[in-house]
Amino acid sequence: MTARHYSFHGGLRLERHKAQSLSHPIEPVRIPSHLILPIQQHIGDPATVVCQPGDRVLKGQVLAYHNNKVAVNIHAPTSGVIREIDLHYIPHPSGLKYPSLVLEPDGDDRWLDEIIHAQQTNDIAHGTKDELIHWIQNAGIVGLGGATFPAYIKLSSQAAIHTLIINAAECEPYITCDNALIQQPAQQILQGVAILSQLLNV
Repeated sequence: MTARHYSFHGGLRLERHKAQSLSHPIEPVRIPSHLILPIQQHIGDPATVVCQPGDRVLKGQVLAYHNNKVAVNIHAPTSGVIREIDLHYIPHPSGLKYPSLVLEPDGDDRWLDEIIHAQQTNDIAHGTKDELIHWIQNAGIVGLGGATFPAYIKLSSQAAIHTLIINAAECEPYITCDNALIQQPAQQILQGVAILSQLLNV
């Protein structure tokens, strides 16, 4: 049987505008007046909240613990005060409200002491495979593809892997976030690659 190929009329050929967002260095985003943190950011049941309204929290502090394997803990993205735990609209196709924590930032953006210690002593880079997997799981690192699949599950694979590919390709005409990341905080990217290489034995 001979394969046949057909052409079709239509489609878009968009101009590239990569230079627009690569002409300036990456800048930190201004911390908003309040943050809404859904307690269900994964498959399965919502996480178990371990804070209360009025609690002062630090950046990196666990606010809700996961209840299943395909999930990670939910952490405070900055320091501040938990103002309420209630139903709030979130960016979701359902248009429904979800149980959420409302965090009012204090502007200090202060880290949890144990995280500062790990960063300063570089314990993360010199840990065993089990220690690294445990740290990645507790840190709440997930994929950014939409399903928020925990990174520690992928990195726990026993499959024989011989090549690690760091994918920074961007096909959209405007997007350059990966491009900027591998140029500006390049040393941090390389440190992450070294940790992944160690975990995967490649």
